[in-house]
Amino acid sequence: MKGCILIVGVLIAACLGQLATRTAGLAAAQEAGGAPAAVSPALIAIDYPQEGSIFPPEITAPTFLWRDPAENAGRWRIDVEFTDGSAAIQAQSPGERMRIGEIDPRCVSNTNEPPRLTPQQAAARSWQPDETTWAAVKKHSVGHPATVTITGFSGQDPGEAVSRGRVTIETSLDPVNAPIFYRDVPLMPSELERGVIKPLAPNAIPLIGWRLRNLGEATSRLVLEGLPTCANCHSFSRDGKTLGMDVDGPEKIGRASCRERV
Repeated sequence: MKGCILIVGVLIAACLGQLATRTAGLAAAQEAGGAPAAVSPALIAIDYPQEGSIFPPEITAPTFLWRDPAENAGRWRIDVEFTDGSAAIQAQSPGERMRIGEIDPRCVSNTNEPPRLTPQQAAARSWQPDETTWAAVKKHSVGHPATVTITGFSGQDPGEAVSRGRVTIETSLDPVNAPIFYRDVPLMPSELERGVIKPLAPNAIPLIGWRLRNLGEATSRLVLEGLPTCANCHSFSRDGKTLGMDVDGPEKIGRASCRERV
């Protein structure tokens, strides 16, 4: 009788051992191949601003541009973190595509064609901070970097982060404190004539505009246009109030004109 009890006990122990082994093996199999492994977010390429960019303190908000390799990304979250102890800023973006800006119809000719986006530009997404957000970013990044993180989320699962990219920017301690004076020249190539300086056809020269742009303003202002001849070389007085300009053509040189800056 004792021998029977011993044999039964051995059989029960063997069965329990096999059951434990199978259970452990099943758990290991599920961990290795049954459950999907976590996937790292795809790397977003931020085209603008570039890493380490420094902005003047009075400049208007830039447009952030990035390319996202995650095809299922449907919206993006922008997080701005500071090193001065300030609270982070968060914004949402639908990631609008780049668009061609306004074109002056007077500058369209048979020697040029409308601008087109490059493949890289056509693939880019964009976000421009509003005035309040950009003012806060500049305030808390003076002299030390802020980290801007762009995270893409799945269009099917709003909580799933599928892509991510980062860039650091900074605000300069020194303002520009002056507008930018520049020429707005239409891209209208013309046939050249040997020995004659003729970057544009005669009928296109009056389209050249002289403009002033304050970095703190969204648009420039036109100060001079309609000149029927070349006007290129120029200089300002030390106080910036008077402009001296060479106004000449291909055959006549040396006539100067001065006027008060508008």
